[in-house]
Amino acid sequence: MKLDSNLSYAVVGLGITGISCLEFLGQHGCKRVIGIDGVEDLSKVTNSAKLDDLKQQYPTLELKFGSLTIPSHVDILLLSPGIALHTPEIVQALAAGIEVINDIELFARLVTAPVIAVTGANGKSTVASMVAHLAQHCGVRVGLGGNIGTPALALLAEDYELYVLELSSFQLELLQSLQPIAATILNVTPDHMDRYASFADYRQAKLRIYNNAKTIVVNKHDQYTWPEERCGKVISFGLDAAADFGIINSSLPQISDLDEGRGLDRDRGASVGQRYLANGTEKLLAVKDFPLSGDQNLLNILSALALTTAAGLPLGQCVAASKSFVGLEHRCEVVGDHAGLRWINDSKGTNVGATVAAICGTAAQCGGKIVIILGGESKGADFLPLVAVVKQYCRAAILLGKAQQELFSMLHAVLPCHLAQSMQDCVDLANQIGASQDAVLLSPACASYDMFANFKARGEAFKQAVRSKFASDPTP
Repeated sequence: MKLDSNLSYAVVGLGITGISCLEFLGQHGCKRVIGIDGVEDLSKVTNSAKLDDLKQQYPTLELKFGSLTIPSHVDILLLSPGIALHTPEIVQALAAGIEVINDIELFARLVTAPVIAVTGANGKSTVASMVAHLAQHCGVRVGLGGNIGTPALALLAEDYELYVLELSSFQLELLQSLQPIAATILNVTPDHMDRYASFADYRQAKLRIYNNAKTIVVNKHDQYTWPEERCGKVISFGLDAAADFGIINSSLPQISDLDEGRGLDRDRGASVGQRYLANGTEKLLAVKDFPLSGDQNLLNILSALALTTAAGLPLGQCVAASKSFVGLEHRCEVVGDHAGLRWINDSKGTNVGATVAAICGTAAQCGGKIVIILGGESKGADFLPLVAVVKQYCRAAILLGKAQQELFSMLHAVLPCHLAQSMQDCVDLANQIGASQDAVLLSPACASYDMFANFKARGEAFKQAVRSKFASDPTP
């Protein structure tokens, strides 16, 4: 399908995605384009300089501020992910017969190369990046984008052989035409409950990624990732030998009886007790040789291997490439070891499920307890699942931001809770509270926009506070 440059387009929401839509339409000769944003004027738009440039480049581009009202002459409305479908102006546009899509749907209508699609409440950026890393090491020209890095439409400017898209539930809400060669939902835990009427509605948005997929990759341990009706080929990943891509343990007697060279080596010797990434009963890589720690990262690489295998990439080369993946910033990123404490930045832990996984993963690698830093914008989250986990693994909680009092009321009965007013306060308190061999973990279980521009800014503030605190400390 080609883009029809004669139609009239409206782009609603002029953030990064909206601007990428305006630029794409301009590049493809569309003369009837209007950009719409609810802010009062151009000066109050975060990316105002970029919009100025586009207006100079494409003189027919119209910009409208202060209202989301859609002109009646519009044929296609491109909706940015931050604007909900139930917004009154969008509801009115739909009632008027205007076609409402988003950049991912437009991408899906235009793309000609295979696509691997990744979503999940947590881990999707890491897995999408892993998949791109593995594909690159197989010699494939791969484009990575969507909810991470490059907006999807901008990827089409390059001649890629494979696209890897990280997709949020917001981006999936309007998806109809994408036909992924492989698609996965990594996990589903409550998130964005300020946008969705229920957890079921949130899950339904995620499930749309499986529509038209050739192969779907599901989490064996999370039934919410399983399709509700039969679709394409299904591959599972999980932390046991029952998954298609799972973990086997060389000390298990039932494994030692396997034959045909696909089980464990007959000369088991020093391998007894080791854990391996596996494809069925075939050992792929010793867990100790994988560079990232924590069971959540084992699940991540298993899902990535399942996706690349489904896309036809050579498994052996992908396994070899997995040993050089170093992880992403702000996702259980070790900042350093100072004053007997390990400082870990998991600012991307923006929901309860992510924080639970980060605490459990850190606890498995930690010689002591965890001092957890929590708080921010709750997004309507239920913090109850945190209670048992922090009680078991944490020494204390340091609470920051808008959800501070809500978290205090939930947690103060099970562990000491301390209130902080800034990230530097958090670091100072953690240094006083922590004992030798403890870990200080920033994994807020909340969004960042009450105090910071985004999770990256929050993570950088944490790292800077740690560096400032220990600037004169020779300990690496």
